[in-house]
Amino acid sequence: MITSYNIVVSLRKYLIDKYGLKTVIKTMGWKVPKERPFYSVSSPTTNHLTLAKNKELIHGVVLVEVGCYADSLVELNEITTNVKSDILYSTIPLLSDSGEVIGAFSFSEIVGDTEITDDDTQPVQNETVRNRRYIEARASIAMLKEYY
Repeated sequence: MITSYNIVVSLRKYLIDKYGLKTVIKTMGWKVPKERPFYSVSSPTTNHLTLAKNKELIHGVVLVEVGCYADSLVELNEITTNVKSDILYSTIPLLSDSGEVIGAFSFSEIVGDTEITDDDTQPVQNETVRNRRYIEARASIAMLKEYY
């Protein structure tokens, strides 16, 4: 079964292969890499809708968040432009749980784009508050019931 995990892992591998930047999966307890720039990938939610009787076809909408982290606004703009272009126009190889290419997917739309920069009025307490941007996009998956 294809899940949000497959989408996140596939996108992570795609970004590493294409740009050579460290790309981490953002989960509970994740560690912020010391070197910048880097990407983070996560899937905070997936919505499911049953489209056929007996749950033979279920449509899933996977929300994926890509975090772009950089040391400067110029660098942030460059890596953000790259990933936004891929989200809008690229077809990304879909990986199985074992890492085998089993298909491809693309994102249907960007639903959020939020830039966060340093707050000069307060000391920086956490490395993650430095120049960063979060892009949220939707990918659709269809799950077919398997009969054994």
